Amino acid sequence: MTRRSGDRIWTGWAHNNLATALTEQDKEAERYHLQQARAIFRELGAPQLVPVTNLGLAFLRRGRYSAADAAFTEALNECEIIHDRRVASVVILGFAFSAAAQHEWERAACLFGFTDTEYEDCGASWGEEPELNRGRSLADVQRQLGDEFDRHYYSGRAGDRSDLIDFALRQRAIP
Repeated sequence: MTRRSGDRIWTGWAHNNLATALTEQDKEAERYHLQQARAIFRELGAPQLVPVTNLGLAFLRRGRYSAADAAFTEALNECEIIHDRRVASVVILGFAFSAAAQHEWERAACLFGFTDTEYEDCGASWGEEPELNRGRSLADVQRQLGDEFDRHYYSGRAGDRSDLIDFALRQRAIP
């Protein structure tokens, strides 16, 4: 209906929301709708980073880590341009999930610490866990690192934000 009405913004959001509902049923349709949402928002010159982040999460669920990281990189770069730290924290969480999935345990721990600080700094709380189960992934990283977990996690919590953004984008080594 939104497409027929001519309202491009709500059409973009409808594509995003439909994709979110399709995460388990039809992965190709999910990707198609997220790409449509991203294309519409780009066409309008209205950056909406939730569909791009969701696309990264969709790639991550399929084990397509390079594609996921590319979507997260696009979203984080844009978040920095428009100063959207709330969405940036979710994007950084996506990077943490990706690092954990690829067994980059130290990187994942640091990024979990960074995302927790970012989210708290914008006055939010995780509430219901994001769909990829942040708690389970974080526990897995803790199990893998053992006593070393706290050091890496707190380097993300206490590090310089600019350095940590570069680290998330793989432009800098572990802080």
